Amino acid sequence: MTDYEIADLAASVMSNYLTTVSLYISIVSAYLITAFLAGEKLTRAQVSIVNACFVVATSWLGSLSVRILIRAFDLSRESVAHDYNDGTSSGGVAIAAGLLYALLLGGSLLFMRNVRKNASSKDLAG
Repeated sequence: MTDYEIADLAASVMSNYLTTVSLYISIVSAYLITAFLAGEKLTRAQVSIVNACFVVATSWLGSLSVRILIRAFDLSRESVAHDYNDGTSSGGVAIAAGLLYALLLGGSLLFMRNVRKNASSKDLAG
């Protein structure tokens, strides 16, 4: 491949990565809005279904996003120069992105739990 083709491929892969990030943020936002507006009204079974769908969707999309980011990172480094090596690796980038996605997932589930817990404490008090 020529340098131009590698750079073009890297740009395309980065565009795909940004699309997956947008989808991930959309799913997390929808879950948080659902938790805020309806979390206390849902039954235990309904919460279990919503949580399961959320975890599956974000886990799948998060892992896909990390894989695309690794590919974009590697292609970007290759497009800069074929013999360029600054000691960085795609592994560190993947770990950082994976941790971010995991924190968003865990924080969202914790938010739902807190909404449900506050609702049950209101029921007990009032």
